[in-house]
Amino acid sequence: MAFVPAYGSCGGLGLVAPAGRLAACRSPVLGSPLLGRRRSLPVYAPGGGSLCCPGGVHRPRRPPAVAMALSAEEEDAASRMEKTLESVRNNFNTIRTGRAAPSILDRVMVDYYGAETPLQSLASISATSSTTLTIDAFDKGCVKDIERALMESDLGMMPNSDGVVIRLTVPQLTKERRKELSKQAKALAEDGRVACRNVRRDVIDKVKKQEKAAELGKDMSKDLQDKISKLTDKYVGMIDKAFEEKEKDIMKV
Repeated sequence: MAFVPAYGSCGGLGLVAPAGRLAACRSPVLGSPLLGRRRSLPVYAPGGGSLCCPGGVHRPRRPPAVAMALSAEEEDAASRMEKTLESVRNNFNTIRTGRAAPSILDRVMVDYYGAETPLQSLASISATSSTTLTIDAFDKGCVKDIERALMESDLGMMPNSDGVVIRLTVPQLTKERRKELSKQAKALAEDGRVACRNVRRDVIDKVKKQEKAAELGKDMSKDLQDKISKLTDKYVGMIDKAFEEKEKDIMKV
C-alpha cells in the first residue's frame, strides 16, 4: 500500500491505493511524519477523480509553478511594452514645437575626439527664454565640434557662438514645417505600435511552445494569450494618446 500525491482538494479519509493501481489514483493525501497524520499537499497531478477515494471530491487547481510561469510571461510582456512606451515619449520630446525646450537637442550627437557622443553629455543646456536655448560646453575645446553637429542636424537652426557659449534661436514654425514634424511624430508612434506587437508575437509564440511541450494546458495557454493581446491593446492605446497630444502641441500656433 502506498500514498499517492496529487494536487487538489479531497474530502476522503482513508486514502491509500494498492501499488498496482497508483497510475489511477488522484488522491491529494500524503502521510506526514511530522504531524503523525495524513494531510493534503500541493503536488500537481493532472486528472479527475480517485479510484482509491470514491467518496472524495477532486477539484484540480492551477499548480503554483504554472501560476508563476504565467505571471512571469505577463510581467515580461508588460515590462518590454512599458520600455517601448517610454522610448516613444522620449522621442516625441526631441521633436521641437514653437517653444524652446532643451529636450529637442537630445538626439544631437557630437564627434568628440573621434567618438559619437550625445550633446547633453558634453554641455549644460538651458532655455533662457521661450525662443532661446543656451549651450555651455563643459570642455571649451569642443565648442567648434558642437557648432558643427548642430549645423549638420535636422533642427533647422543656426548656432550663434562667442567661442564660449552657444545660443540657438528657435524660430516660429511654418505651417509646412508643422506638417513635416507631425509626420515625423506619426512615424515614431507607428514604430512604437509595431514594437509592442512584436513583443506580443514573441511572448505568444513562447506560450504556444510551452503548450506544445505540455508545460501549459490548452485553457491556460488560451487565457494567457488573451491577456497578452489585451495588454498590447492597452499600450498601443497609450501610444496613440501620446501621439495625439504631441500632434496637438506641434500644430498649436
